[in-house]
Amino acid sequence: MNISLKTKVKYWYYFLRLCHKINDPVIQDNLKKSKSLYKRWGDYQSGSYENWWKEHSHLFSRKDSIEKFYGNEPIEKDSLYIKIPYRYSPSTVSRIVLRMYKEEHDKRIVKDGKVKKVYDGVFQLSTTDIQTSQFNYYLRFTRDVYIELMNMGIVGTQKYRILSEKVFKNQKLKSSRKKGEVKRQIPFVGTSQTVENLDRLTRRYKTYSKNILMNVSQGMFPGDYEEVGIKNQVEKRKTEFKIRKFSKGPSKTRIHKKTGLVQDGLWTDKRNKL
Repeated sequence: MNISLKTKVKYWYYFLRLCHKINDPVIQDNLKKSKSLYKRWGDYQSGSYENWWKEHSHLFSRKDSIEKFYGNEPIEKDSLYIKIPYRYSPSTVSRIVLRMYKEEHDKRIVKDGKVKKVYDGVFQLSTTDIQTSQFNYYLRFTRDVYIELMNMGIVGTQKYRILSEKVFKNQKLKSSRKKGEVKRQIPFVGTSQTVENLDRLTRRYKTYSKNILMNVSQGMFPGDYEEVGIKNQVEKRKTEFKIRKFSKGPSKTRIHKKTGLVQDGLWTDKRNKL
C-alpha cells in the first residue's frame, strides 16, 4: 500500500493540534518539553494543512524507512547499521535485531519522558504501516468523542459508546486503498453490533486516542499505540495457520479441526464415517 508521506503527516499534524485542546496535565507538560522540537513546525495551530505543508514539507524524510545497505552509501545519523553474518538463522537474527534496535531507539527518541533528539532536523514517522482509513476514524473519535468527554471529567465507557454511535452514524467510508478494492468498515455502526462488542470497541478506541496523543505530545507519531492484546492477536493470526505453497484455501487439517471431523488422529467424513 503506497500512501504518500503528505497524507501520513496530515494525521500527525491534526493530532498535534488536538493535544493543545485536551485538559490532560501529562500531555500539556509533554508539549512544554517538546516545544523546542516542534518549533520548526511554525504556526501549526491555525491555517490550513495544505498551506502549512507547502512551507514545511522539507522537514520530513521522503526515504523508505528500511532499505538494503551496500557499503558505498554515506552513513546517516538517523539509521542503525548492522552487519549480520549469513550463518545465523532468520529467527535468531530477528530477535537480535529487535533487541539492538529497541535499545538504540529508546536512547535516541525518548529518555525519562523527554524528547532527546531529532536527527539533523528531519522528522520521521515512527512506523511506516499507517492505514489512513483507520486513522481518519481514530482522529474523528479523538476529536469528537474522547477530548469532549475527557474535558468534562467523564471516564467511564457508556457515555463514550453512546456518543460514538451518534458521531459515526453518518460517517462515510474512507479508504486508503486503490479504486475498486474493499473499504474498511465504519466503527460503531451496524445493526448486528451488541452492546458488549460496542463497549469493547469503545475501550479500544479510548486507548488508541490516549496513546496517540501521548506519543505526539512527546514528538513521535504514531508510536506504539495499540493494546498489547490486539497486537498479540494479530501476531497469532499470522502464525497459527501456515499457508501451504500450492493451496487454494485453508488447510484440510484446519477445516476438520474446526468442524470436529478429526477423531483420535483419524480423518472422518460425514458421508463415509470411518
